[in-house]
Amino acid sequence: MVIAEIRRPGITSRLYSTSIRRQKHHGWKRKHPRGIDAGLDPQAPANRREGKPLPPNLQSAGRPKLPGQPILNIENAAALVGGWQSLGKHWAVREGVWFDKDGRAWKVAIKSPTDTKDRACAEAINNECSTLTAVPHHPNIVWVIGGRMGDDPVIVEELMPVNLGRLLSKSGSDLTYRDILMIGVGVARGMCHLHEHGHTRTYMTPSSILLDEEGNAMLARFSDTSDVSNFRDASDGTPAYMAPECLPQNGAAVRGPRAAQLEAEKAGVYSLGKVLSKCVAASLGVSEAAAGRLCHAPLWEFICCCIRPHPQDRPGCHQVVEELNGMLDGSGSSTEDWSARRLRAQIWRASR
Repeated sequence: MVIAEIRRPGITSRLYSTSIRRQKHHGWKRKHPRGIDAGLDPQAPANRREGKPLPPNLQSAGRPKLPGQPILNIENAAALVGGWQSLGKHWAVREGVWFDKDGRAWKVAIKSPTDTKDRACAEAINNECSTLTAVPHHPNIVWVIGGRMGDDPVIVEELMPVNLGRLLSKSGSDLTYRDILMIGVGVARGMCHLHEHGHTRTYMTPSSILLDEEGNAMLARFSDTSDVSNFRDASDGTPAYMAPECLPQNGAAVRGPRAAQLEAEKAGVYSLGKVLSKCVAASLGVSEAAAGRLCHAPLWEFICCCIRPHPQDRPGCHQVVEELNGMLDGSGSSTEDWSARRLRAQIWRASR
């Protein structure tokens, strides 16, 4: 089934009204997103198009019951003409709506190739769909409701309120150290899950990390995810967040599947370290001396460990989870709870 385009208000409004009346009759409660920028495009690019927001999801537990596997050849999903749209190198993400088997309407993000005639665009979406349907669901990986593979592929994802990149770009949205630690733990757990199932995420940017209403982090954008044995092929990302060994001019042969798995994991840790540095200091170009002087010392030292130039000197994903969790557990043991502080702007000013 071709994913249809539907215009507002029209049939969409009528279907929403029917769903609202049915669920109110059965005692369902309306839950409005409370996070910052609720309802915004989770990809949040500069070319975002504004559109009238859809009504909030109608749900009792925050999301529909998760199926055992994503729905293949998904139906009952439609992109909204006039809704927001974001464009990537190979894909476009559009605001949409999906109707479950009970007739309930859910706000979703629908990803499709920017050009179905371009083979690279279709392959990127097919690769992402293949990864997400092969990896079991995890709370720190965006929930994919379903998809369709082939010459005209599509992916239907749960809509998140905001991504980390957009949150960091907004003035007055300074994260606390506790927020940053929680995001780091969530991303590292998602990375561990991918590696345990034979896939790698060698790089990420803040905009590829989605946040729900409670601030829980979820990995998204998997078009560049690959099998661990081929992780060097996924090296066309943002250089500032990529490990040195993954840059095309620095790539070297990896010998054996175990070596590939270890190096892929360490490349992902480097990228996560860069994301955490951005969260703490507001810029990847901030003075390390200023950050080290003003930031909580154990956290900054660990970030520096993650972005060491040689992969063998970096921690693994499980160690990242343990270290950041340890900081969270011990943050309230001192007289001053450092985890509640916001020093990003102060570090930025000191480095100018």
